[in-house]
Amino acid sequence: MDTVLDLHTFRPQEASDVVGDFLDAALLAGHTEVRIIHGKGTGQMRRTVEATLRRHPGVSDYYTAPSHLGGWGATIVVLGRRTEPWPDIPPPIRSKTPRSFVALMLFFALGSLALWMMVLFLLMR
Repeated sequence: MDTVLDLHTFRPQEASDVVGDFLDAALLAGHTEVRIIHGKGTGQMRRTVEATLRRHPGVSDYYTAPSHLGGWGATIVVLGRRTEPWPDIPPPIRSKTPRSFVALMLFFALGSLALWMMVLFLLMR
């Protein structure tokens, strides 16, 4: 079994199943490290691969390949038992300013602009 999987011929929708099957086969063959080539592109394939790696129980760690092995177009996967859970990804940062306050400020800003326009109109008469 080869220790390199090239995903260039697959669509992102197929990648998760292909990567899972590849990892299962690599574990059965006794490999401790494999390389997955996902390409540089838009990053969608890399995100799909990383999401699959996070869910797979046989993945101990993964990291971006060194430049001579593909750089950020490939991922090195370390196979084995995970000693600790993956860290949680923090939720996206949301503004602490309530939307109603923002709407109120916008209303006052537009209102003062309209007032100034009326004053200028009256002065120009």
